[in-house]
Amino acid sequence: MKRGWTLDGVARPWPAGSSIHDHLKAHTKDGVLQERGFVLPGVDTALGDLQWAAGARDGILAHHLAGGAGDDERDAMVRVLVDLFRDPTAAHLAAVYTQSTSVQLAGYVDALVDALNETPGMDALRVHELGKVLATEAPDPETVKLGISLLGMVENDDRAILLQLALHDEFTMFAALALVKQIDAFEPILFELAKKVHGWGRIHVVERLAETTSKPIKAWMLRQGFRNTVMDEYLAHTCATTGELHRAFSKPDPALLSGAAGIFRALAAGGPALELSDYEHAAKAISAWLPHVTPTLEELAALDALAEREEVSPDARTRIEQLR
Repeated sequence: MKRGWTLDGVARPWPAGSSIHDHLKAHTKDGVLQERGFVLPGVDTALGDLQWAAGARDGILAHHLAGGAGDDERDAMVRVLVDLFRDPTAAHLAAVYTQSTSVQLAGYVDALVDALNETPGMDALRVHELGKVLATEAPDPETVKLGISLLGMVENDDRAILLQLALHDEFTMFAALALVKQIDAFEPILFELAKKVHGWGRIHVVERLAETTSKPIKAWMLRQGFRNTVMDEYLAHTCATTGELHRAFSKPDPALLSGAAGIFRALAAGGPALELSDYEHAAKAISAWLPHVTPTLEELAALDALAEREEVSPDARTRIEQLR
């Protein structure tokens, strides 16, 4: 590979001033992405008459669809990246851009990263420089995701870039993974991020916190962490298990009781993720919760949902019927 490799001065294959990163930064106030920031300029999220929510396509692929893009897409991307790493020309950068916009990255990103790590002669500085250019300058979401993924391959601290992009649900999954790879003490960072995203972004970040032993994070999971604008069912089991819901009622506060009701309702609803029958401590958690039920409207919804489930014990079922 040539000495003095750099993308400085290499013509970009996209219009100047079209950076998604800069758009998000311009619409971020006090660390929170404002409403106008969620609309990415020039990005079409429609599929026929359907409108995809931010991060929905990648989220559905990650949670429900095995595989995705195949070896051909991975190999094609590796080829154009290697060409660029060997010779930083405008034509090679344009080839990377074109290839990155042609296929949904979530379908093959893991295979791509593995292939790049196994490719002889990969230079971390070049990988990082390209990742930064794509993540901060590109106008296409898939290209930005590629940039984020390249940053995650390198031992560096790019949290300012990654956290900015992570505020938009379309990029949270990729940015959270890159943060985990780059930063050893990532939990406090992801915890703060989780409180700032509310759709697919929250789902991905909370899942990354599933192994936490932090008491504040566990407490938040039981009260707010499972709540999201997609479906609470995606996170109910994770938060009940990680937060140790069955042990949480010694001194319950209103927020905990409200959160528990939401978790039980979501678990009892069943699907699209792990649900009541998968929750090892369901019986103990329900029994510990019921003595504190008033009930509020949220608790009534949980009671109604639990009443339909055969996993509920006879004693708990009797108490549920009394409360309803």
